[in-house]
Amino acid sequence: MREPINEEQSVPAQIVIDPADGPVRVIHCAGELDMDTVDELRRAGELIANASGAERLILDVSEVTFADSTALNCLLRLHQMMPVTLSGPLHRQFTRLLQVTGTDAVFTLSASIEEARSG
Repeated sequence: MREPINEEQSVPAQIVIDPADGPVRVIHCAGELDMDTVDELRRAGELIANASGAERLILDVSEVTFADSTALNCLLRLHQMMPVTLSGPLHRQFTRLLQVTGTDAVFTLSASIEEARSG
């Protein structure tokens, strides 16, 4: 069971590329995605988008505690390169960012990585 997120605690972003090959690739994201940390996500996404055989990207954002407009811009740019599914459950603030900007209609959203892989 996950520990509750302390809204006042700042957690730097952690970006990990799942080493599995195939047409569906996964990046696990955790912490805060903002202007100070989003370059790592951009680089990981571009690496996958340019990889041979990669057709779709799943971003596991279940442990993302904060995302700003810089992160959203990065996600949209990745989505232009290849289809992106955001796998959750999504943190309340991240969900709100997507809703307010209307980008919840742009991305495929899934409750889990397993659901995202099957979709």
